[in-house]
Amino acid sequence: MQKKLLLYLFLIVPACAVASGDPFPIGARSWGVGNAVVAMPHEQSFFYNPAGMAYAENSHAFAAYHSRFDVPGLGNAGVGAVIKTNGINIAVGFDQFGDELYNEVKSGIAVARKQGRISLGVKVSYFQATVKDLIAKNTILTEFGIMADIRDNFRIGFHGYNLTGASLFASQNIPTVLRIGFSYQPSKQISLNAEAEKSTLYPLNIKAGIEYEIRPKFFVRTGINSLTNTIHFGTGMRLRHLQFDYAVSSSSYLGLSHHLTVGMALTKKGGNRD
Repeated sequence: MQKKLLLYLFLIVPACAVASGDPFPIGARSWGVGNAVVAMPHEQSFFYNPAGMAYAENSHAFAAYHSRFDVPGLGNAGVGAVIKTNGINIAVGFDQFGDELYNEVKSGIAVARKQGRISLGVKVSYFQATVKDLIAKNTILTEFGIMADIRDNFRIGFHGYNLTGASLFASQNIPTVLRIGFSYQPSKQISLNAEAEKSTLYPLNIKAGIEYEIRPKFFVRTGINSLTNTIHFGTGMRLRHLQFDYAVSSSSYLGLSHHLTVGMALTKKGGNRD
């Protein structure tokens, strides 16, 4: 118990001093492949690269929860939905970090469109950080993403977070984060993914991950991150209109984190309602 309290103080107190606004990954599928998904369209692309939403085959909704290091106050939760239309796909989402002492809340809307082999996406979010009985600050964050299908089985992606340099405090900017990477499918069952991420606050982070469909609708995943020195494992399944994904990430310094996502298709492929 004493160790958990010390860890809580070590991680939370700096955050209370000044809100970070870092883009926290949402979705167990992404965590399973080490969050190397800047060029990998998937159900939670709203939180990683809005351009990926243009690949959505149907409208869908999802909810995710992340338990970090089994420490109270460090959990993340997120919900979202993507609405497929004939031209532009639209998504809304919400995610929250922290507890009653300190918390960050972000809600946003994004649009994406695919034209030929190029997909573009933009996202605008309202971000608020609150320290209980002390201060509450808010600002607007913007994101931009692109995915390009170089070949049928090879895609590159780019994502820019907070390109306008928004901040909550004059002495501390919310970080600008740039990510670039690729996704390669040597077969329909295997996806190899890698990306480089550079934040204005941290050194370069290299991520890599693999997703393998070992049986129809059943997936296993693994990945690594260089900066955080974490190893990731995950699994997922699709049951008619439902999907379940689970991942665990292991830090050599802080221990295990668990990630769970539940999703549901709202329409058939192509956008027609059941």
